[in-house]
Amino acid sequence: SLKSKSTLGLLILLVVNILWVLSGEITRFIFIDYHFHRPFFLLSFKSSLLSIYFLRYLYKPMKIKLREVEEEIDELSVEGFELMSEEENESEKKKVRFSETKEIRRMPQRIAFEAKVARMAYSASFYHSFPSLSSATLITLFVLLPTWILSSFTYQVSLLFTSLSSLNLLSASSPVFVLILSICLPSSNSLPSPLKCLVVLINLFGVALLSQTDSISSPSIELALFSAFCYAFYLVSLSNFVSTYGQIDTNFLFGSIGIVSTLISLFLLPFLDWIRIEELLPFPPFKIWMALLASTFLGTLVADRLWMEATLLTSSLVASLSTSLSIPLSFLMDSLLRQEYPSSIQLIASIPITLSIIGASVLEGRKGLNGGKTGTHMSIERESLIDNEHS
Repeated sequence: SLKSKSTLGLLILLVVNILWVLSGEITRFIFIDYHFHRPFFLLSFKSSLLSIYFLRYLYKPMKIKLREVEEEIDELSVEGFELMSEEENESEKKKVRFSETKEIRRMPQRIAFEAKVARMAYSASFYHSFPSLSSATLITLFVLLPTWILSSFTYQVSLLFTSLSSLNLLSASSPVFVLILSICLPSSNSLPSPLKCLVVLINLFGVALLSQTDSISSPSIELALFSAFCYAFYLVSLSNFVSTYGQIDTNFLFGSIGIVSTLISLFLLPFLDWIRIEELLPFPPFKIWMALLASTFLGTLVADRLWMEATLLTSSLVASLSTSLSIPLSFLMDSLLRQEYPSSIQLIASIPITLSIIGASVLEGRKGLNGGKTGTHMSIERESLIDNEHS
């Protein structure tokens, strides 16, 4: 059911935040303890390793999943009625009585093209049978992929001007952008509401309290806010993608990110070394390579994949709000590993952040209950239609 899926998604988001904090501590260990200040090198290495998701296509090629006809019929939109035009209703000799309304059923976009080609003549459908990039693939390559790379790139650039904790505070503004973009680009999976706005305001109140304990420079503010906007645009685009085309191929998305990141890194890292922003040589020692592999495995290969699945199970707003959990979790991790205890303001600010996550979880649970009622109502209507057809 929708409620169980939402609960599973929230649990996965909690695990993802723990993995992100562990990965961040390993990255901090590389930056501070080993004095390896090369954020672009770390980003290139982590993003390029995502290309291993393409390995599954070497032994298991992409296949088109064929579904039963009954499942495709169930995905048709709810029937509606339109007034017929005079030309459609006029006839010289009427042997039957025509209604002035006609039933309209709209097909999902992901199966409409195949249905259109199936109704064509052989000569016309032959030219549509050649392999080509579908709309879902184009959106993955030209919308989701660039926004993910831009968000990660600007996030790493802002590390040159501020600390990791300050950057996480600024990145917590992404729920505001998610709400704004949900109004501009609405979908069935992410609809704004007054309660969602209240949850976001509670979250921002806690973030504002935390920001009083840290000074942030102007360039980092602009870069971090742009990164948060790209992150929010990525989430809303993902939600719209799922509501239009169905389940996304996460292996193809992450594999594409890895391939494109590898190509960009081949030119970006030498260019940054040439303009003296970040050195390319010497390469890191063995212990940094091991720490970098551990951080990449926990924070990128595992956590980012789980985060994608959790976003599909919940919503874009819940996924963006859940990133704020990394702030109090990082305080706890610093207390355990580095004996750096949070201040009283930081502890107080963690309360509204946690409450906002709980509020978003409650709203998600209510959506699951309402979704279940709607599904039951639709099934009753479908059964009554079938009975009327047989009677």
